[in-house]
Amino acid sequence: RKAILALVQWKWFDRFILLCIVINSILLAIQQHRADPDNLANQICANVDKILTWVFIMECVLKIIGLGFLIDRSTYLRDPWNILDFVVVVSAVVEMIPAIPMSSLGFLRLFRVLRPLRSLNAIPEMKALVNTTISAVPRLGNVAALGVFIGLVFAIIGVTLMPGVFYHQCRETLQPKLVDGCWAWNFSADAAGLCGGEYDCSDVGGYCFGHEFEQGDLKPSFPDGIKGPAEGGPYPWCEGSAPFKLNPETDFVHFDHLGGAFLLIFQCMTMEGWTDLMYYVQDATNLYLAWVYFVLLIIVASFFLLNVALAVVDEARDDFEAEEEEANGTEEEEKKQQPEDVDEDEEDAPLWIDCTPVRKCRDLTRNEIFANIITLVIAGNVVTMMLDTYPPIIIIQKPKDWIARVFLLIFIFEMVVELIARGPKGYVKNLSTCFDGFVVIVSIIEEVIYMSGGQAGGLKALRTLRLFRVLNKFASRSPALRILLASMVETAKALRYWLPLFML
Repeated sequence: RKAILALVQWKWFDRFILLCIVINSILLAIQQHRADPDNLANQICANVDKILTWVFIMECVLKIIGLGFLIDRSTYLRDPWNILDFVVVVSAVVEMIPAIPMSSLGFLRLFRVLRPLRSLNAIPEMKALVNTTISAVPRLGNVAALGVFIGLVFAIIGVTLMPGVFYHQCRETLQPKLVDGCWAWNFSADAAGLCGGEYDCSDVGGYCFGHEFEQGDLKPSFPDGIKGPAEGGPYPWCEGSAPFKLNPETDFVHFDHLGGAFLLIFQCMTMEGWTDLMYYVQDATNLYLAWVYFVLLIIVASFFLLNVALAVVDEARDDFEAEEEEANGTEEEEKKQQPEDVDEDEEDAPLWIDCTPVRKCRDLTRNEIFANIITLVIAGNVVTMMLDTYPPIIIIQKPKDWIARVFLLIFIFEMVVELIARGPKGYVKNLSTCFDGFVVIVSIIEEVIYMSGGQAGGLKALRTLRLFRVLNKFASRSPALRILLASMVETAKALRYWLPLFML
């Protein structure tokens, strides 16, 4: 057993096994699965594969004899990488049993794909790299959460400002005509694409209109004030006249509801076809709005977030190397500066006015249950925003509006309580409460405009700030997320040196 142990720990033994793994990987790559099994290349691959399989079986047996199988701490299966080797070898042995028909064990061939991974166990540098990646996965959870948050922000902005833009098309006439009990309204056959923005149908003598739920000048109007089909009117659309999306891909990626918008954001994050989508939106809506929206999306959601993920992996690599050095007996202390958690709301801070209402409001704002309720209400408010669709679902529209108003009343109550507890000066000096107050005031203005029959316009986009309230609440409770956000701020500050160089 000592001789076998010395053999499996010999460096040339590892090198021989690594050579066999490389040869086996090459054979897997050149094997022609659609060719005749009697093909010369496939026969050579099959015969060499049998020899290599026996080599791997012998390696596994020798290591089990030399190291032991499972019981002791340093035995064969106590190493996760050896478990991978063992699974590959056992699947190969099962395939070689003649009594078992291969038709029922075809799935075992999938384990052949794992054979190239056995090289990780033979090369320490590759093993360290994979271990670093694996150790970085838990930390990347915060980055993934931040990515989802950024996606939600841009998705809600898109649903708020650009719903239904992919329905904009050129029509031959100003209004549809009632023909044989249905609305006939021909599209301009020579139109260049979507309209309503940079393209206005003037070259084909047409008129730009969108969906029946469109707001503003692009909303279709029917003769004699008759309601359209989508609004419950008595007549349907004739075949080929109903509003539809000109570009087939926008049936899946669009700003009509949160799901489609989030899918569009994800496509842009991968930088696959994002310029085409930007050009569509430019043709259908404001040129500068589309340009700013998509360029910011690429910078923040693709470039910036990717670099944050790489920074997290790099930090995990540094920690892994430090752990390796400690395991080898070399002690190095690395002092990492982390943003300090500054809490300006000291427990012993004096009251701005010493009276019972102020004291009660202060106690309420410091109550954990009250803070949790407000956080849940903010999250619920974000959920109601996520229910926005285009065209709107009439059944849930009114209940959703009333629920949003109830949430707004709760936010007003919270703002008043915080204002009484801190005083006007203390309320404004605290960035968190000041931001919350700004969001509530904007929401109040938007609600007043809406109830008076007007259009909130650009104020609707500021509803996205409510998402930042959720982030603010969670960051105050999660040190890891707070450190990540502080690091992003520091990274953004450092970009002031990079941007001039990039422009040069």
